[in-house]
Amino acid sequence: AEPPTEEVLDANQEHAWLGVYTQPLTDDLAEYWGLPNEGGVVVSTVLEGSPAQVAGLESGDVIVNFDGTPITATLDRDVFAFTKLVRESPMGEDLYLKLYREGEILEYSLALTTRPKSSRDADEYKDDIFGLTVRELTRDVRILLNLSEDVEGVIVRGIKSGSTANLAGIRPSYIIMRFGAYPIRNLDDFEAAVNVVAVEKPEEITVFCRVGATTAFFRMEPRWEDLGR
Repeated sequence: AEPPTEEVLDANQEHAWLGVYTQPLTDDLAEYWGLPNEGGVVVSTVLEGSPAQVAGLESGDVIVNFDGTPITATLDRDVFAFTKLVRESPMGEDLYLKLYREGEILEYSLALTTRPKSSRDADEYKDDIFGLTVRELTRDVRILLNLSEDVEGVIVRGIKSGSTANLAGIRPSYIIMRFGAYPIRNLDDFEAAVNVVAVEKPEEITVFCRVGATTAFFRMEPRWEDLGR
């Protein structure tokens, strides 16, 4: 089977957003949970801060009606009809859901919002001094990397071959959380830190990064004379 699908797959910021990952209610799941064999979408994940979370939806809920439209997905491809329905729905208005939770039918009202910025829309900054191209941390990247909202920094998108950062061992997908003496919360922090360090010209710069599920320090030793600084 395909992995659970987020209900909005398009990067267009004007599309409505519910904030769940879903999968179809297959015949096997319906039989296992003792539900009518009429299809629906199973909520596998509720995203933090989403309209779904605000409304009280939970993982394991089975949505069978969305604001008057029956939801009858039984196959992976059927879920995209639900995706389209959600993203084309009005935002900021009360909409109604009917769902099963532990065999009991429940009704909820909620208001959809615009989809948060995705990695495809993320702002980025190219550092020509140390050879780093970094991007802001967006919600979809946090989900992909299993990062909580309290993790701050910028994610490395690219490294210039032979650059100071490349020689230090920094790689794409690392999250820079501290650059020298400066904590990094966002792109502005990173750009400011790079510019200040370029003026200070230390012999060594320690970069603190999140690497997968752990953290690590990297030592950059810039040759300022070669960098023309």
